[in-house]
Amino acid sequence: MAKSPTELLAEFAPAVATLGTRLDTVERSIDGLTRRQADGGATHQSLHGEVIALREQIEMLNRWKIEIGSLVDIRTDMAVMKRDVGELRTAKDQWTQRLWNLVGPLIGAGCGALLTWALRR
Repeated sequence: MAKSPTELLAEFAPAVATLGTRLDTVERSIDGLTRRQADGGATHQSLHGEVIALREQIEMLNRWKIEIGSLVDIRTDMAVMKRDVGELRTAKDQWTQRLWNLVGPLIGAGCGALLTWALRR
């Protein structure tokens, strides 16, 4: 004999309940994925901001590197100038010593000439 519509519905009730439970599970999974995607988007934005900050810091470091390279050149130039100034001081001291060495005999000769002139008179 044919089953009545109520009996047919009674047979499908457990399957419909199972499908409802599975649909609830899928909806919860979709909600969880949506939250995770939103968190991932926020994390992505945060990381993007950090990458931009890192790029700026790298550019600043590169500028400092150029400035430090200039400072190294300046330090080298200063060391060369200090050496040159030291050599000039040494040369000046040598010339001063030579002049004083020359002045002594010239004064002595001048005094000798004056003394000779005075005594001959």
